[in-house]
Amino acid sequence: MIRQGPELYEWEYLLECEAERADHELNWYYTGASFELKRNGIRLELTVQPAIGSSELSLYLNNSILVHLELENIIEARLTKADDKEGFVLFFDHEHLLKPLIVQTKPIITLDWGSRLEQSAQLNEFTC
Repeated sequence: MIRQGPELYEWEYLLECEAERADHELNWYYTGASFELKRNGIRLELTVQPAIGSSELSLYLNNSILVHLELENIIEARLTKADDKEGFVLFFDHEHLLKPLIVQTKPIITLDWGSRLEQSAQLNEFTC
């Protein structure tokens, strides 16, 4: 479960699109939401499911897939803004030794992620 994260309208603002939802009758927190952002020939597709702490992220270049990630055990999502850069960071359960996934959405789309050798006790401030 994503314990802390942006509201739906904040995701929509960041990703410059209206969310696609499977069921508009239920709160998006439980059913999830999908987004698509295109910038400079790169397309980012993101699905966020806060209630179960999961997400799917795909990056395409001219309709050819570059990266597809199925992400589980997300405990926090943060939107970031610094100078002219915007994006988001996904933090994972400490047991899984994963670094935060950092996605920049503006002015260009970039992705930074990895694993670590040991557990870290703190969620540090990350910016894109």
